[in-house]
Amino acid sequence: MAAGTHTNRKVARVGNRAKLTVAGLTVGVAQNVSFDVSFSHQPLVGLGSPDPFENVPGIAQYRVSMSRAIIRVNNLEAEGYSSDEKDTTGDEIFSRNGDRALEGRVFDITVIEDGVLLRTIHKCSFDSGSVRVDAGRIIMENASFVGIGST
Repeated sequence: MAAGTHTNRKVARVGNRAKLTVAGLTVGVAQNVSFDVSFSHQPLVGLGSPDPFENVPGIAQYRVSMSRAIIRVNNLEAEGYSSDEKDTTGDEIFSRNGDRALEGRVFDITVIEDGVLLRTIHKCSFDSGSVRVDAGRIIMENASFVGIGST
């Protein structure tokens, strides 16, 4: 390249680490995370015309999918979720199997690359996936969460 010449470089960022956080404390990590958002656009029509002249956004819907995620129970306990906590059936919360271990849990899911925050979906609740509780961990595969906001 000759002196004084410049090339336009485009930088693409891909998050290689996703964290599940509660009140700023990392309680778990995830792999292969994708964020989907829908603004539920609705057509807006004028009086006397059936043809829409604009599509306006409705309710934003945020969905986070991941191939695998692990939440460490001791990290949840540090945030105030006790393994001795009982649910309405009298079972210990973290001794339960499957998706019941995630009932009522709300997380922020954050993707960071090289210390740079790429995206956060706030107040995510578990929606679907395969869940098991094993050796102080909640392990999810093909997990899907729904959130209520994004930054």
